[in-house]
Amino acid sequence: MRFLIDLLKALFGGAGNPPAPVVVQSTPVAAPAVHYLSDNQMALIKKHLPVYQQACGMAGIHYREAEFATFSQVPGGAFQLDPGGTGDELKNAIVKYTAMVCKLYGVPVKDLETDFFTACLVAVHELKSKVRATTEITPIDDEALADAYWGYNGRSRHHTEFEQTQKGTMEPHWRWSPYVSNDPKNGIVLRITGTMPDPKDPTKRLKIDRPDPRPGALVIYREVRARQSELA
Repeated sequence: MRFLIDLLKALFGGAGNPPAPVVVQSTPVAAPAVHYLSDNQMALIKKHLPVYQQACGMAGIHYREAEFATFSQVPGGAFQLDPGGTGDELKNAIVKYTAMVCKLYGVPVKDLETDFFTACLVAVHELKSKVRATTEITPIDDEALADAYWGYNGRSRHHTEFEQTQKGTMEPHWRWSPYVSNDPKNGIVLRITGTMPDPKDPTKRLKIDRPDPRPGALVIYREVRARQSELA
């Protein structure tokens, strides 16, 4: 399976004028000792694989944002684009951002709430914008990819060793982000903090501060890579 290879350039066979790609180094991934993804979830990944491959392996983010659903109860679509705000302000920001991305790549503007490919395109563009690279075409490893996942989730100042363990450094890092690094079956259960749109009241946002029981995007990414023979 091809993950984050020619990250945006290969999306549409050269449509539009996309920025230079980011290339992930191809390194072997050992089969995980434990699995998080059920047979049904692997079947959903296989179903979505044509879109994932065009949008460069977004399974980890898709799991975290919607557990592979192609819709959401709150604005933002399957990959939960969240430019901030509430109510109509949030919805208008999503529409505006979606239109910008679609036009950038020369594809029809569609609603990411209902069109899965559009949701995937917008998400991969957002992820690309979070890669902290120093050259236009930069091979990156899992650590740089993890940092990009962290950026997709907002690089919270709360993701520190001290805040998670009450000891150690107060320097934010993706290793202390449950969105990226959570691995409950291997004893890593981090706290999730922040806000999200309220599914019961679109004019409000809910505060979150609790242990996160889900695996992180990097853990899911590595598992899917290791189990790619099941997707053939």
